[in-house]
Amino acid sequence: MTTLSDESRPKRNLLANALGTAWLASVSLLVVPIYVHYLGVEGYGLVGVFATVQALSLVLDAGLSPTLGRELALIAVDNSGTRSARDLVRTLEVVYWVVAGFLILAALAAGGWVARLWLNVDHLTLLEVERSMVLAGVGLGVNWPAGLYSSGLQGLQRQVLANIVTVAATTFRAVGAIIVLAFVAPTPTAFFAWHVVASSIHTIALAAALWGSLPRSPRARFRVHEIRRVWRFAIGMSGITVVSLLLTQVDKVILTKLLTLQQFGYYTLAGAISTSVVRVAPPFFTTFFPHFSQRVGRGEVDALKRSYHHACQLLTVVMLPSVLVIALFSKEILLLWTGDPLVASRASVLVTLLALGSAMNGLMNMPYALQLAHGWTRFPLMVNSVAVLVLVPASVVASNFWHAEGAASVWIALNLGYVFIATPLMHRRLLIGELGAWYVRDLLLPLVPAVVVVSAARVLVPFDEHSLGSAVKLVAVVSCATGASVVATPSTRVALGILVGHMRHLVRRA
Repeated sequence: MTTLSDESRPKRNLLANALGTAWLASVSLLVVPIYVHYLGVEGYGLVGVFATVQALSLVLDAGLSPTLGRELALIAVDNSGTRSARDLVRTLEVVYWVVAGFLILAALAAGGWVARLWLNVDHLTLLEVERSMVLAGVGLGVNWPAGLYSSGLQGLQRQVLANIVTVAATTFRAVGAIIVLAFVAPTPTAFFAWHVVASSIHTIALAAALWGSLPRSPRARFRVHEIRRVWRFAIGMSGITVVSLLLTQVDKVILTKLLTLQQFGYYTLAGAISTSVVRVAPPFFTTFFPHFSQRVGRGEVDALKRSYHHACQLLTVVMLPSVLVIALFSKEILLLWTGDPLVASRASVLVTLLALGSAMNGLMNMPYALQLAHGWTRFPLMVNSVAVLVLVPASVVASNFWHAEGAASVWIALNLGYVFIATPLMHRRLLIGELGAWYVRDLLLPLVPAVVVVSAARVLVPFDEHSLGSAVKLVAVVSCATGASVVATPSTRVALGILVGHMRHLVRRA
């Protein structure tokens, strides 16, 4: 297996993951208003229901996909275990396809039940909703193994390839959906039928990419002992996944029952825009988790500290300034995005609340990667279990009294607990003595100047309701806030100094 360049590989992977995520976020933001145009807010609510079911289905992963990524990353450290790597991929692949078959059968059996007994439909026909839910479930099944293949590529440090495949497949899915809605039928059924086709192609492409990236060796075999070898870490990851899903999806499950499908559509729209920038956090995890794992495997504590703080600072600088703009200018952004004053008035508060909660949740990606790199699954499982016991009942109460806004407020409370309770507890065992640096250098130094810039813009800069000038002003605010964070943050300031030095050298040579 190819040896890794410890310094250059994370930079290349982070660049690939950042560009891939930026493209995917841009595609998502561009197509959502088009989907709403053809499907209506109620029809788009079905897309939100599907996204919730898709997230909840991760409980069936049983920790296998992150386990594969970690195992392949550890094998890559000493360039050994070629047969073991291929056998592990084959073994987990078989398990995954069995689960995929189960999901498809469950969709065929339960899609109609979900439509009739759970969802509150206003304008769509019951038959349309039933067919949509069945097709959505089939699409979920055929796309299910894609997560395993993607994790395998990440563990092999083939993240550039993984991004190329995912970007191409997602773009193909989005463009194809628009064509289907515009020229075939503007219905949820047509939308989800196309989703089945596009998801099948995506899964096949990722499978080919992973197997093509593994070293040549004798034929891979299904071996039960490969599951036995990794089951402890996988079980720990499975428990974390279950409780994490309860924490992140319980609001949506409750709201699909309490709200009409149209009202849930507004909540889904708010979630789409509030989390658009926070989508940069998972690529940071994807990049640095195998890197941290290799540092831990080699016992390189000082190098791990540097990598950890560097990653945390980069994530804060990239994410928080834009999130602050989304939170404080939510109504203006919704008007520019949808051109619909009704959507802006109904969803702006939700965007603000969800954006702030999601930003804090995104910051937890690096501490979480550090925990998993050490194989310490018990801690996040314990923390999330306690959070479930407290916050799931709180979500039920808040949603009943204050509906969507109540659920979004509980989301903020949950993530405040992660930042101010869970992270200090983690640093009592891992990277002891680094908590102060995490709060001050990794969070406060980039955050404070961004807050000052965005708050000043909110007070001093006038914005029209719907104009190109407002878009230009928002971009300028994001740029200024990000620039202030870059200058204030040690890691990015050093990188900026190096860049300026290179530019001066080029000017002198010219």
